[in-house]
Amino acid sequence: MTLDLDGAVDLIACACSLHWFDLGEFYPLARRALKPGGVLAAWTYDWPRTGRAPLDAVLETLKSGILGRYWGQNAHYYFSGYRTLPFPFAEREAPLFTTKIAESKDDLRRFLSTWSAVRRYEEDTGRNPLDLVDKALEDAWRAAPGARRRGAAVSALRI
Repeated sequence: MTLDLDGAVDLIACACSLHWFDLGEFYPLARRALKPGGVLAAWTYDWPRTGRAPLDAVLETLKSGILGRYWGQNAHYYFSGYRTLPFPFAEREAPLFTTKIAESKDDLRRFLSTWSAVRRYEEDTGRNPLDLVDKALEDAWRAAPGARRRGAAVSALRI
């Protein structure tokens, strides 16, 4: 099925996905589909942070050490908050915002389990990489007092 969307779309929204696209194919299609003045909005969130050094150190070990080679080829766009992502559209100023992702260690683990690098690691090794940091994550989580141990991710938006 082919859709005739030439100049028919006000908004194209890409939530945590633009880094997966073949941008050389997508951008011309998006430009063609957008009405004059139409908006391409793309957002993503950064690696979670808690503001507590021991907990953030465990998360960094997971991200860079354990999962390092399992991130996709365009993960650098994601980790830069899309700032380095080619974006051939007139941009509007967009705010940064924070997304709460975890109220508990189990919440954080569930969130981390959705990441592509976690899945790739599991497929490659037959093991869950989160198990490798579970005790350290638990210890660091328990050591962080109250609300300061909540996990959050800074979200970046390009419009």
